Amino acid sequence: MDLQKWAENINKITYNKWKKHYTKWRRGFEVFYSPVCENPPIMILTLNPGGSVKDFEKSSLYKQFQNDDFSLPKTNHYTNDHKMSKAVRKFLGKHIELLGKSVVMPVLFFRSKSTRQWNTEFCRLYSKKDQMNIESYCYEKVAEALEKIRPKSILVVGKSTLKLLIENETFLPITIEKIGYGKYGKSRQMDWCIARWKDIPIFCVRHLSRAPPSNQSQEIVKQKFNDFLKINKIC
Repeated sequence: MDLQKWAENINKITYNKWKKHYTKWRRGFEVFYSPVCENPPIMILTLNPGGSVKDFEKSSLYKQFQNDDFSLPKTNHYTNDHKMSKAVRKFLGKHIELLGKSVVMPVLFFRSKSTRQWNTEFCRLYSKKDQMNIESYCYEKVAEALEKIRPKSILVVGKSTLKLLIENETFLPITIEKIGYGKYGKSRQMDWCIARWKDIPIFCVRHLSRAPPSNQSQEIVKQKFNDFLKINKIC
């Protein structure tokens, strides 16, 4: 099965799984935020799709799936005008051309406004076991995607995304190599992190559309990312 058909099949499997077992979770899901290709210079992993019920039920994606059309987006979502998209483009800066060559997907496909909403509301509708099963399914498919796509590097957006990857090492065993910290009020928190999955280098950055670090910290993180790209000969 070629890569395109494989990705469309993941959409189909996920839709059928949602339709059969999880339609009470009306916020739905989304698997791919971009077209797919083999060996992209960078693959971007985020936590999960944000938004509300209407963001799924009124979306072209939902209508598309209802019509048995499981094709992927024609363009990268991060080229639109949403807050997160603008934040990603700002972070890439002079390497913005990477966006058009990247593959983007969440590590958890099911939509929620926050991790708390997912953890509390899903378990009100279904059991904790159901939640664990659907999360395991997502992590397994992300691991499968990495094997199929084989990106030259990975950009992980958000500490929560990195935490999920670390906690689910059965699917995605990553090795942390270096962590950079910044000051947030009286606390010291991660600003950036370098890791590795098999032979693929990973750069992790804090969530880009939420409260940013100081301007000085932002410049340090961007420089670390630029160094990461240069060292790994990404661009």
